[in-house]
Amino acid sequence: MKATVVLPVKRFAEAKRRLSAGLDDERREALVAAMLEDSLEAIIAARSVERTIVVTGDPRAQEIVAASAAEVLPDPADEGHVTAALAGLARAEADGADCAILLPGDCPLLEPRELDRLLTGVPARYVAIVPDRHGTGTNALVLAPPRRDPAGVRRGQSRPSRRRRPRGECSLCGGGGALPGARPRHPGRPDRPDSRPGDRRRARPAHRKGARHMSEASGELRVLPVAGLPELVEGMSIGAEIAARAKPLDGDVVVVSQKVVSKAEGRVRRLSSAIPGAEARRLAAALGREPALVEMVLAESREVLRAERGVLIVETRHGLVCANAGIDSSNLPEEGTVTLLPEDPDASARRIRAELEGEAGAGVGGRTDGVSTDPYPRLPVIAVVISDSFGRAWRLGQVEVAIGCAGLTPLDDWRGRTDTSGRELEATLIAVADQAAAAADLVRDKASRTPAAIVRGLDRYVSAEDGPGAAALRRPKDEDLFR
Repeated sequence: MKATVVLPVKRFAEAKRRLSAGLDDERREALVAAMLEDSLEAIIAARSVERTIVVTGDPRAQEIVAASAAEVLPDPADEGHVTAALAGLARAEADGADCAILLPGDCPLLEPRELDRLLTGVPARYVAIVPDRHGTGTNALVLAPPRRDPAGVRRGQSRPSRRRRPRGECSLCGGGGALPGARPRHPGRPDRPDSRPGDRRRARPAHRKGARHMSEASGELRVLPVAGLPELVEGMSIGAEIAARAKPLDGDVVVVSQKVVSKAEGRVRRLSSAIPGAEARRLAAALGREPALVEMVLAESREVLRAERGVLIVETRHGLVCANAGIDSSNLPEEGTVTLLPEDPDASARRIRAELEGEAGAGVGGRTDGVSTDPYPRLPVIAVVISDSFGRAWRLGQVEVAIGCAGLTPLDDWRGRTDTSGRELEATLIAVADQAAAAADLVRDKASRTPAAIVRGLDRYVSAEDGPGAAALRRPKDEDLFR
């Protein structure tokens, strides 16, 4: 079921008047605009939302909405939130929406996954009220089907009893007060409140300044091995196998070794199947390597970058720079076989993520048929990283890096933020996905038959959308100082 979101928005001049003592009118209205932009970005990114209607009579708010994927329903009468909300519900009802959710336009900490949780498994006839943290106001109203005056929820009546969610479960219940720690709103939001509607960008680099500064986010990190996985072969579901032995929680990052992904995707080859060409034979003689292996490396590569001292460094067809195009013969049951990298590691991560979330969602609300009996079903949002061992040019030892990921912000961009002394940072990009991959490797070894681990505590980087994947980590060729 796809939902229509209705946002009634006051005129900016009348909004957040209680902040007038600390903010002049210009900055107060800029803050209101920023909060509306933040709310719209979260709503539009939610997978369960089909349409967003903003009811407002404010010209500046209408400009912001027009620059997004939402639509404006003009409110020239300006008779208040209730009238605007009813107008939006009437439009949703008239257009045949199955479900509507009424939200305020000032939810800067709203996350797409919170809306997806709230709207998962909504039955055909349904009313839900999400209270604020004080229990005196409403942060969200879900109506299926959308009606201007649903039974049991009428103006002038006291509210129906509300079932509270546990603290920390959803920031909709508490205006952000229930979040486990301060975290940024959406990746890539420029600083506020000095921005203007014309400054909006539809796509931004990951984790620039947001409504909350990332330095405020801190907490414990745990890494848990997933034990007992079988020897995977082509056609097996990695997500289903992991879910049968571990229960990833909302916000977890599941790190899976490239080797098992390649096995499950049928990327195992016999060396004897390769027929070495002239270039492969030449390089093999110079490097002291098996000609058939070199032929496979060349077949998986765009460019050979180094071929000396027994080492063949290439750029793979995926754009990865690594030894032997990632081809490996370790941890394979048959002699004379090797694994190739997955055809598209980011697509592999998305597929495993869908499998994991599907397995997790099958039991939501105590049911195994995918239909929830819980009026507040919660579908965990899980990220996936596919890792592989890479060497490093200036240091000894191998480190796990992310060659594929889904649902995780791969880079935390600190450029433009300030350090503890107030100096602006110019070059800091934290490789979150690579660090998650490296952390996971610490709870397994190459002989442990433990190809997966769960990294817990990175939920501030986990999102309902799949995101750009590990492709975002690859340095563009024109920025590479060494080739």
